[in-house]
Amino acid sequence: MFQPQSFLSSLVVTVLILGNVTANGPSSSSSSACAVMRQYQNHDCTGRMNTYHLPVYGEYAPEVNDCGSGPFVDFTGSISHQFCNDEFTFHQSVYFQPGCKGISNSQTYLAESCLGGWRLVECRQGLCETSQTSTSTMH
Repeated sequence: MFQPQSFLSSLVVTVLILGNVTANGPSSSSSSACAVMRQYQNHDCTGRMNTYHLPVYGEYAPEVNDCGSGPFVDFTGSISHQFCNDEFTFHQSVYFQPGCKGISNSQTYLAESCLGGWRLVECRQGLCETSQTSTSTMH
């Protein structure tokens, strides 16, 4: 049975994570951390997966204006404050309005916790080896 709230939640998760790949997070030259995330085929983190290495900030920096829209044409909201504050925690904020205005939805990913088909592998200080690595395997 279709559950709108579950669908919206997984859409937000997808937009948040992939937003950093192209438009939102710091450029690889200004990033200070790397979040390694896995996107699974199924919402319970089973099935085929892709691994992404995302350049992010190494700590929360409220003064940084990193608002962006992500790569999704149909997403009219915006994304900001993508950062790792330790090895096992990754944070992001999503707004349902452009320009990071209105109410935000903060999301926290903990190492090895599944959230909407996404799992944090690790957050590490330093640059990502690549800005996006996509490896499809079975889990």
